[in-house]
Amino acid sequence: MLELTDLLWVFGVFWFGWYALQVARLKELTLQAANRHCEQHGVQLLDATVALRKLAVARDSAGWLRIRRIYAFEFTATGEDRNNGFISLLGPKVEAIELAPHRIH
Repeated sequence: MLELTDLLWVFGVFWFGWYALQVARLKELTLQAANRHCEQHGVQLLDATVALRKLAVARDSAGWLRIRRIYAFEFTATGEDRNNGFISLLGPKVEAIELAPHRIH
């Protein structure tokens, strides 16, 4: 017979799996947004990766609590230098994308 602790363990394992999939999906969304933004601005995304830099709780425009994630990435405009860029997500939506000042080729 199942006990309450067994059910809690099963729920915890499923919740962790769901959360891991959501994090992976958001990271892929962020990478696609960074790549698209770099292409629009005539720069090249380096290493095809984004890295989580900050997590915080913030309210969206409707007043709901959401998780704000800030990801960092690197790009180049000349092929010789590396510059930093940042993407802010509020919940599942891209809030802002910033490219550091850089030389234009």
